[in-house]
Amino acid sequence: MKEKWIRRGTELSPIQLKETAEKWNVSEEAVRIAANRGVTNFAEYFGEGVIFDGEDMLDMRKAVRLLTSALQNGENIRIVGDYDMDGCMSTYILHRALKGLVKKYAFSSRISYDIPDRIKDGYGINERIVRSAYDDKVDVLLTCDNGIAAFDALDLARCLCITTIVTDHHRVPQSEEGNDILVDADAIVNPHRQGDPTEYKDICGAVVAFKLVRNLYRSFGLSREYLDKTFLGYAAFATITDVMPLIKENRSIVKKGLPLLRSNYGLSVLCDKCKIDPKHKLTSEDIGFTLGPCGNAAGRIGDVKDMLWLLEHQEKSDVEVMAVKLVSLNEKRKDLCSIAEEKACKIADERIASGDRVLVLYVPGTHEGIVGIVAGRIREKYNLPSFVFTDAEEGLKGSGRSTETWDMFAHLTEAKEYTVRFGGHPGAAGVTVASEEMLIQLRDFLNAHCEIPDEDLIRKVYYDDELSVENLTVPMIESLSALEPVGTGNEAPIFFMRDIKGSLTIIGKDYQTVRIRPENTDASLIAFRAGDATVEKAARKYRLDENEIRFSDSTTVKVSLVGKTSINEFQGNKTPQLIMDSYVFV
Repeated sequence: MKEKWIRRGTELSPIQLKETAEKWNVSEEAVRIAANRGVTNFAEYFGEGVIFDGEDMLDMRKAVRLLTSALQNGENIRIVGDYDMDGCMSTYILHRALKGLVKKYAFSSRISYDIPDRIKDGYGINERIVRSAYDDKVDVLLTCDNGIAAFDALDLARCLCITTIVTDHHRVPQSEEGNDILVDADAIVNPHRQGDPTEYKDICGAVVAFKLVRNLYRSFGLSREYLDKTFLGYAAFATITDVMPLIKENRSIVKKGLPLLRSNYGLSVLCDKCKIDPKHKLTSEDIGFTLGPCGNAAGRIGDVKDMLWLLEHQEKSDVEVMAVKLVSLNEKRKDLCSIAEEKACKIADERIASGDRVLVLYVPGTHEGIVGIVAGRIREKYNLPSFVFTDAEEGLKGSGRSTETWDMFAHLTEAKEYTVRFGGHPGAAGVTVASEEMLIQLRDFLNAHCEIPDEDLIRKVYYDDELSVENLTVPMIESLSALEPVGTGNEAPIFFMRDIKGSLTIIGKDYQTVRIRPENTDASLIAFRAGDATVEKAARKYRLDENEIRFSDSTTVKVSLVGKTSINEFQGNKTPQLIMDSYVFV
């Protein structure tokens, strides 16, 4: 796959760099990177920022009135969440907040929750959940991270005289004229509603739930400080795991919320089982790559209620057992993903050889809960829009991940006659087709109408600055912490290093980890899951035997690369390293 390495954006003058760095007590490198990414409001970026109450959101006051009335009248409230971490954290925030009010004011309301099963129910509130609530004498259904398109379920709730409050952050269905088509609910709180005054709308479902609780608690005269300390961390967790842009309000939520998470006993135990140092300040990457996947594994191949149980309980031995279970589920999920990815890559190679530019892959036997992860890996490897399908009750169910220029949802809309149903947005989608024959027709249609130019086949890697080996130091890397939290929309800084001479070693029990030690430094350049490809490239470049490179203690190479910095800590010693995203031997 061809690549183009591109340096980001705008340079500040040396005087501007120095003045801004001094004003906010950060390094000039941190200021340079922020400016290169288009940051102009340094007060918002390096300062505390603002978290808005959302009191002016459409139906917010109405939702607060309905919940207040329900509590005061002893009505039973059921929260309906979702099986991903956004739905889980949304459910936890609402459940704990409402139970807290019941306890404080001795209300007689019963507060409960229900979460759909990924395989049996699919996404969001449905008629089974509504009927179950009716049988349990529930008076109010409160959705979080779902419900904005649940027309049938909410129509049934209306017929059964159940009050419904929808809180969601997904796009609102629209008519051909571009007008919102709203579900029949008593209140709908969603920043994407037409006419909603929310300034920054790219927030997750847990943040919508958090804003509702802020307004509800204020109506009872309770302090914001207590609420933020109690609930903000879970909104931060969901913001990261739901891949929201870490800019503007989201950046403030995550920056303020992350330090609060260790106060939850279950999460602190999970940190321990994941070998996150208790002295270590939690980062967005800890959530996105370690803790979040443990919770998501429960939702994908287990039961997400296990994660909710962990958050809610304090019993040491039981919590430790549950934490171990979640870690084990994630290890199992990794194994399933690796097996499915290997199968999918073989099919992808065949389809690319036949000329496909949209990969529509049927991988029998893949667990339904991991097809989205595998699709993302295929998209990353081949830089092509990718769908991965597996067997399901209704035929074949799949998940798609797109490239930055190909609107997946728009193309599926054009191909809807080949699907049973689909949903999503330009970057990702879920699709169900009736049979393998229909899948082939969908594949052929998408490829016939994909309109992907040759330029889009080139993977573009953006880097922030050029870095010399001499400047790859622990203090420099530590100074970049001012850019935290990093993630979508505010990625960890990427550096370009040119013509680095060093010694190459292939390490790890399966010889798939690459380490290059540059000359005259204690730094390391590292690449994971890249041993075979690196050996092949080095052997070709330097005309050496592949096994000679693979099993040698040291092979002299020269490399240019782009990657992210990190610090390796071992037995109290810190050394700088750079995790290579892409590299070429020169």
